[in-house]
Amino acid sequence: MSRETSADGIVCTTDGNGRICWDSTRRERVILLNDLRKYGVGLHIGQMGWTVPGSTDGYKWIDVEFDTGQRLPVLVYGLECVEPNQAEKIAGKLLEKNRNTRFDADTEVAVRCQKEWIRRSYEPYIAIDELVVQGEGSQELYAFCFPSQRELAKLKGEERFPMKIGYSANEGEGALGRIRQQIIEAAAYPERPSILLIFRTWSGRSLEMQLHRCLRLSGRAVETAMGQEWFYTTIDEILQHISECELPPKKLDKPLSGASESIEEGFAAMLGPDEVIEFGIDPNTANAVIGVKKRKKSNQEPEGDGRSPPS
Repeated sequence: MSRETSADGIVCTTDGNGRICWDSTRRERVILLNDLRKYGVGLHIGQMGWTVPGSTDGYKWIDVEFDTGQRLPVLVYGLECVEPNQAEKIAGKLLEKNRNTRFDADTEVAVRCQKEWIRRSYEPYIAIDELVVQGEGSQELYAFCFPSQRELAKLKGEERFPMKIGYSANEGEGALGRIRQQIIEAAAYPERPSILLIFRTWSGRSLEMQLHRCLRLSGRAVETAMGQEWFYTTIDEILQHISECELPPKKLDKPLSGASESIEEGFAAMLGPDEVIEFGIDPNTANAVIGVKKRKKSNQEPEGDGRSPPS
């Protein structure tokens, strides 16, 4: 096994075949590169810890004992192996880089920037003004509808209206990213869907199955829908059913990756003040495409360039 250290303190280890690996026989100083605050307080980008010798083969994941006291299995690409005497300096640079972003080490700042990131990244595709967020966990059950169907139900005097209920296990963009994937072609729909609920849980699949079963037994399934996840219901009814479900316990049965910057954030420095990343599908090839377009301002939007806080 070969071990090299760069001038700035980054450690790189390779095996006899030249493959990058980790020396699982020794205790290494590491710094967190992805945000893991869904799994514990203080697990922000730049948090430091020590690897646990013998906890892995060193190629895919490794157990880490963080300075905050938590021990978690982490995928190695979410960690930086460093020389202990340079760890604080390297961590400090990461903390500074992520200041005033949704990955700020200060939780209050991170929450504020998260809301701005959601508005900037998803508002062109998804209406979020009525969104209710509840629960705790790394996965998200979601419910969204199309406003026209909701309005039609209201005109008919019906309390319930069609809602799509699904889940996302994506640790980065979560339910919002999953919904955007489903409506990636902006020209395919005459209106934006309204996301009404995100319920965080430790197993979105388990909660989704229980909720679908409850709604089907209540005769709420939309039989004419092309998909099987549409139900005539309300947010109050969904939350009532969730309160009667067996919520999955916190269980870390696989290595964690954590959240990192999105495509929009990666290109943020190259975008103009009123530009956003646009997702779509090439009609000729059916390939996903990414472009840049001018962002439309709503009548309620305050004056200014509308950009995220500087990183």
